[in-house]
Amino acid sequence: MKLRMTWPTLVVAALLFASAHSASAQCADPTTHFRGGLWKQWILQIVPGPEAAAAVQRVFAEINQARAAAALPLLVFDPEEVLAVGIIEESNPRGPDGANLVDRRPNQEIFLATFAGLGAGSVVVFLTDPLRSRAELTAKGVPGAPAVFERSIKIALGGSEAGVNTKWHATSNVAQVNFHAQYPDTAITARSRIPGASTYLSCNVFKSLDVLYRSLPTKAFGFYERSQVSVLLDLTLPEVEITLHVRHQDRDIDAIFNDPANEPYALFEIDRLVRLERQ
Repeated sequence: MKLRMTWPTLVVAALLFASAHSASAQCADPTTHFRGGLWKQWILQIVPGPEAAAAVQRVFAEINQARAAAALPLLVFDPEEVLAVGIIEESNPRGPDGANLVDRRPNQEIFLATFAGLGAGSVVVFLTDPLRSRAELTAKGVPGAPAVFERSIKIALGGSEAGVNTKWHATSNVAQVNFHAQYPDTAITARSRIPGASTYLSCNVFKSLDVLYRSLPTKAFGFYERSQVSVLLDLTLPEVEITLHVRHQDRDIDAIFNDPANEPYALFEIDRLVRLERQ
């Protein structure tokens, strides 16, 4: 299997190169702020089967039609690139104006994504608008679809029971997603945190990747973060339980996440301070 430029390799790359980046390049311009918050996040990566890969190509063709019309570089499809399902509990969510939302309750989101080549780099592509509990972010222009969430997050920090058990159910008028992850601390393959000391002491965050929304195909956003990551690379362990069920009105999205040949690849548990910026 070829090396994928996904979260495992991006995290390693960030750790290797964070100290080499100019500190001034990481400081925020308030006029470019798009969204931000504190994320408790799980990301399940999946190796796509042939039906899923074909559906991803159809989505990319739609995006590239808009990008070609705007004379922008096109997404480059890789049939071996992983899918990513992101589960987010967001505290202190902020929209494009950088201000706190009027509704101070946490925001829940689920996104369905993959990776693509773009120019000389790699970009995360949101294949459809994320499901979201807080309508205020969507009203401020951050792509999202309204959904009702039910979730539980149980984290034991010490002793023989140390580990995580989290369950999520999201329902909207276009989709339904169920996600469950249970694993002990002993199943975690590796831990890391970014950025490096020099960036942390200057501006606190590190640009780890770029993001592109299907509903905003001609725009890309820089993803800046400070994060702590736990990675599970062996999902076949008997003490690890991961389930995912996706039903979506968009036939391509449904095909992507219901290909019987899809294979779970890795699970990430991430605590993130996040800021997205217009580019």
